[in-house]
Amino acid sequence: MEVTRNRPQSAASHLSSAVSSATTTVTAPREPEYPTYQPRKRTLYIHAACWCDQDITQKVRAMVTTQQALSLRCDALTYYFGDPMPNKIKQFSILYSYGQQPWQLVAAVEGNGAITLHPIHPVDNYRAQFVQQPTSKIVALVWGIKNALVDAENSTSRSAGLKLMELEREGRLEASNAWMGFDGLPNIVKMAVVYYRNPDGSVSVAAAREGETLRLPWNASAVSHDVRQWTVLRIEIRRSFFQALTEFWLAKLGEDDSK
Repeated sequence: MEVTRNRPQSAASHLSSAVSSATTTVTAPREPEYPTYQPRKRTLYIHAACWCDQDITQKVRAMVTTQQALSLRCDALTYYFGDPMPNKIKQFSILYSYGQQPWQLVAAVEGNGAITLHPIHPVDNYRAQFVQQPTSKIVALVWGIKNALVDAENSTSRSAGLKLMELEREGRLEASNAWMGFDGLPNIVKMAVVYYRNPDGSVSVAAAREGETLRLPWNASAVSHDVRQWTVLRIEIRRSFFQALTEFWLAKLGEDDSK
């Protein structure tokens, strides 16, 4: 019977086998995966804006950048929005908010400086003080470049609360230092600017030049004025219609007579 014997391994072979069995693959621990922080972009919303005594809300909204920022040079406001009062220094104001932050209002005068709105800017308490409570029909009242709904120093005129109550009830004001109780921009023709809430919650703006009377939509005289304008318009339309109809038939009769 033939017997097959295993050949003894060499010393080198034993050493290689021992090293292989002792060597293990070491894998470096993986770094934990943390979620990437993405700062939430606050959306800039322009509620309303006023240049002199003109509503420029849509123009300002169109100027907001994709970064939700707005930058305006005060010496170029006429370039941006036109010149409704030539050779006069004009005033600008804008009511805005970022996301769920408090509403703010910034007012400026034509000249040096700039207006910059950016989502990284903190809430400015001075600007936020312009804005009244959400239950108020009046959002803000600007006289010149000052907040007219604060109690003016050294003033014997009506208080801020009385002015607000009068505006909400009567819907009118006199654009004057006497009514406001202070001078919001000395030696310059000032604007009285009212930001107010509509029944649907949106905001509109109305303005009057110094010396004029500002009437809001719920003022009785303003309503009567609108009714009178509508009545006059209806009369003009009716008159134009009958005049055109008469001319048509006269021309028609002339054609028949010529035949």
